Amino acid sequence: MLYKRFFYLLCCLVISCATPGLPEGGPKDTYEPFPKKFNPLNYSTNFNNDKITVQFDEWVQVANLNQNLIISPPILPQPDVKVKKNLLTIDFKNPLDSNTTYSIDFGNSIKDINEGNILSNFKYIFSTGSFLDSLSIQGKVSTYSAQNIPENTFVLLYKSGDDSIITRQKPEYIYKIQKDNTFKIDYLPRDSFRIFVLNDLNNNFIYDLPTEWVGKLDQPILLDSTQSDIELFVDLPEVKDLKVLNSNFSNINKILTIELNKEVNPQKDSIFLQNFTFNSYKFLNTDFTSKFLSFFIYTNSLSDTCELFINDIIVDSLRFSKPSQSLENEVFLPMAKMMGKDSILSAYKNCNFQFFSNVPISVIDKNKIFFVSEHDTIDIKNFSIQENQWGFRIEDTLSENFEGRILFLDSAIGFQNSSFSHLVSWPIHFVPVSNFGQVNFDVHLPSNEKSYILKFFKENGYLLNEYLVQGDTSFHLDTYGKDDEKFFIEVIEDLNHSATWNGYSFWNNIAPERVFKSELYSSKSNWENNYNINVDFSKKQLPTTIINWLNYFIKKNSKPTSKPQSFEEKNMNSSSTPKSFQRDK
Repeated sequence: MLYKRFFYLLCCLVISCATPGLPEGGPKDTYEPFPKKFNPLNYSTNFNNDKITVQFDEWVQVANLNQNLIISPPILPQPDVKVKKNLLTIDFKNPLDSNTTYSIDFGNSIKDINEGNILSNFKYIFSTGSFLDSLSIQGKVSTYSAQNIPENTFVLLYKSGDDSIITRQKPEYIYKIQKDNTFKIDYLPRDSFRIFVLNDLNNNFIYDLPTEWVGKLDQPILLDSTQSDIELFVDLPEVKDLKVLNSNFSNINKILTIELNKEVNPQKDSIFLQNFTFNSYKFLNTDFTSKFLSFFIYTNSLSDTCELFINDIIVDSLRFSKPSQSLENEVFLPMAKMMGKDSILSAYKNCNFQFFSNVPISVIDKNKIFFVSEHDTIDIKNFSIQENQWGFRIEDTLSENFEGRILFLDSAIGFQNSSFSHLVSWPIHFVPVSNFGQVNFDVHLPSNEKSYILKFFKENGYLLNEYLVQGDTSFHLDTYGKDDEKFFIEVIEDLNHSATWNGYSFWNNIAPERVFKSELYSSKSNWENNYNINVDFSKKQLPTTIINWLNYFIKKNSKPTSKPQSFEEKNMNSSSTPKSFQRDK
């Protein structure tokens, strides 16, 4: 019995020792796999094998090979890469080109089995000739607009071809730029190269998506010695062809809003809807640049089909349905409240009250509008409807002790859709003019031979106004601001006289138009604040409207909104009618 018990314990001990697994405890493995044996040797010449094997010091795995493996020049069809335990095998399916130096870059695809430690930027280099090509190209990638370069950006080298080669053919040499935006492509032959840079979103090394950033060196380089300090620029190019991304018809105010893939200039471009009868719609845009076009539709039919024309070229056909009944009452708001301010309207000496309407105004009955206080009722004498009929202004002067409301009786406002306003009022609180400060800006421009777009913003990016300045080197503007209210000036160098900012043109290799953005300037109450601004385009910047647009898509996870911004929302971020300013030389 004792012998059997001893034999049982011995068997258990043997089985326990034979069970595979890692011993418990001990330090964690933090070392990446190490390639300890190559066949043929790394950096071999006169290579004529159909297989490469690499033995590591531990078991490894290969992950995300499609996103990481880069072979330069390309080998077609791509070799099979397999891993078994600690042995990596590369099998070539066809004979290789003669007298060619190849680089097989595994990126960050190789890692150990247990802890996932990554062997970064592992390369196998070999030549089918008697020597390894030893030339290199190195430099840095930047953006025209000082933005961060997106992930998955590569420098691409072609031995020949025009600019369009990047749209139809994979390059001979590929390099993924480093985190500091530098690149160095080694083992290059003596040859002539076209150099491109591409943010490759679909991992095919071809420029085939409109959302891919791209750039190029304008002229080929003849590589007969190592080239350093190459400067490449990459940016999202401006689209060439206008397209309708989306359209939306509001059932509330009968406004058709069209979203385009690029900005247009409503003040300069010819924009109209075909298939509508004359006076059956009104074009609403008054700003210099916009990706949203808004039209007020007068017709009462249940549905309509139309075609959008811009500069006599058809952009798209649209079909939309309209409500069967018009809304009984359309809301109008004071401009201050529409801009997100207090519902209490501030009044001061010689001030005016501006109102915004959701639909065009046809008539105002001034006998139904009053200033009402505890002690008095004051008739409205001076008012004017805006030229575009989307608002009106009351310019009566109030006494400094006025505390009351502005009252609109029923049907005080008549709209062009045959509806009328209902009874509404807003409180008014008189604010002494001493609570405000006058802010004067004298803007000094670099040249009187160029055209400039000058924009005036509040600190939060709200566009107060914009001007086209031509034939002068100075411009003056002024405003009133509350104590410590901040403003800034933006100037765009309008090189092509389009009255709109133009972005990067890849095909013509034209950089984006330069942008100047001033620091913030404050207003001090009961004070005349004077500022001189010297415009300097040396700093790379994007227009504020473009930054707002990019931030909008970031918040939406880079996906366009399901419906375009409404006319009311768009007006929250646009100016009043822009002014053109020009002097004789």
